[in-house]
Amino acid sequence: MIRQPIIPMGVMILLILAILVPLWAGMAAKPGLRRHFPHAALVTAILACLFLVNSRPMTEEKKANVEAKNVDVLFVLDDTMSMYAEDYTGGKPRMAGARAACGKIMQDLDGANFAVIKFNNISQVMAPFTQDVDSVTDALDAIESPSSSYARGTSLNTPHDDMKKLLESSAKKPGRMQVVFYLSDGEITDGSGLADFRDLSGLTDGGAVLGFGSADGAEVPEADGGYVWDYEGGGYAVSKLDEATLRKLAAELGVDYIHAENADAAGYVDQEVLRTAETTVENSDKVVVYNDRYYIYLRPMLGLMAAELFLVIFGDRFLWRKRR
Repeated sequence: MIRQPIIPMGVMILLILAILVPLWAGMAAKPGLRRHFPHAALVTAILACLFLVNSRPMTEEKKANVEAKNVDVLFVLDDTMSMYAEDYTGGKPRMAGARAACGKIMQDLDGANFAVIKFNNISQVMAPFTQDVDSVTDALDAIESPSSSYARGTSLNTPHDDMKKLLESSAKKPGRMQVVFYLSDGEITDGSGLADFRDLSGLTDGGAVLGFGSADGAEVPEADGGYVWDYEGGGYAVSKLDEATLRKLAAELGVDYIHAENADAAGYVDQEVLRTAETTVENSDKVVVYNDRYYIYLRPMLGLMAAELFLVIFGDRFLWRKRR
């Protein structure tokens, strides 16, 4: 059994002591109050039950029936410096929007397998296809802005080979759908052009290219503070959304282009995938389910509270009436 307290245990102990210490100290100091011993005992017992309820005991169950979808979802995430420019909705970094979009897609397509590729100077598989959403989320959270001393310019072609390897491995599994979400601002700054991604269209059953940023653009922050300086232009470097390049990439992959202004931008794509996907119920000992057990303390606590209410209403009549 494990415990996941609702209120931190230390805080709960202090709150309970703040009630019990004056209560029992008063009874010890004034003999006349000792006739209220039943009341004090009930209050103590109620608070003890409340403490146990707050501790939120849970039992761990390692076998559970889980829904599984025949869908492999690949996130390809641009991790170049421009993705940290702060012109996503609400003035947030583009990367914050990309993470939020990935989180919403994982929520919508619960039961699918997910994989993450990030790219800047190089491409890196952060997570292979897995149904463990926590490990995928950790991989997304681990992505950080590269330093300008490390950055060598942006090429959208960098992840192509890793994309092909993962999609081909998924295609070898019978009955699987391959869904790709390519998240970028579309900016190419290394002098290259967009390579031909049409060889991946046959490995892609759905998805979208999600564009982040704005036409007006925003300054690019340095990882260690300040902003990137454009030595040729003589001012801070400004990154702008390149929708033309992203639309071309989407056409070659055979998916839609979407300007992502909120986390649910790809919602209709998720719904289309769900209409096509097949769902099965599997028994898996790899999935850990935690079942709440706090309710076992509720019945005695309610009984004690009923007894306390009885004493408050009828105590003077039955227990503490002074004899004449």
